[in-house]
Amino acid sequence: MSPRAWRRALLAEALKLTTLPATRWALAVACTTGLGLALLLRTPEPGTAPPGFEAVAWWWTQAVQLIVLTVGLLVGAGEHAHAQARTTLQILPWRTPVWLSRTVVLVAWCALLAMAVTAIGVLASAHGATAEAVRAGARVATWLVAAAVISLCVGELVRSMTGAATAVALLVVLAPGLKTHLGTMGRWLPGAAAHAWVVRGHEGAVILAWIGALVLLAWARQRHSDA
Repeated sequence: MSPRAWRRALLAEALKLTTLPATRWALAVACTTGLGLALLLRTPEPGTAPPGFEAVAWWWTQAVQLIVLTVGLLVGAGEHAHAQARTTLQILPWRTPVWLSRTVVLVAWCALLAMAVTAIGVLASAHGATAEAVRAGARVATWLVAAAVISLCVGELVRSMTGAATAVALLVVLAPGLKTHLGTMGRWLPGAAAHAWVVRGHEGAVILAWIGALVLLAWARQRHSDA
């Protein structure tokens, strides 16, 4: 595939993502939510000390991750909701560059969003940017990017907003609660692994395995299925 095809695919996907009103709203809502939650935790119950960011990182992440999951669904499943994928492939008839460009653009956009919103949360927390808070913030930011990629891939695989949203809810949002009912198997769900990663820095390999498998499956779906 020529470099020109890759450049055109990257430019097209970047233009689509950055001009979507939903992405601009997502950025604003994510920053506002991150700041609001951090400020809320600065006023604890009487008689208790306000916690640092590292102590509430997962609670904070659960709220903010809903925004990046939604963006991933809009880019993945939303592409097929109104036959936009077919139009894209008519203009750019290169399935692999289109899919990889879409993934790269989403990762770059979500990385910027994750770093911005996590920095806001850490700096606005009660103890500020301590070493523990910065490390926790780095784990949160990496998970937010991973969550967006998982959501994107599920959307591409399912190609239905309702079905993809249900799958993402089970795999990510509800997974930490389902872990208690599934026993040992529950720890392999990406949402359960994310909890261990954000809180203790464990199970990063499980998250990487999910991302690798889903990206390959979504690429195969894009490569061999009708748009």
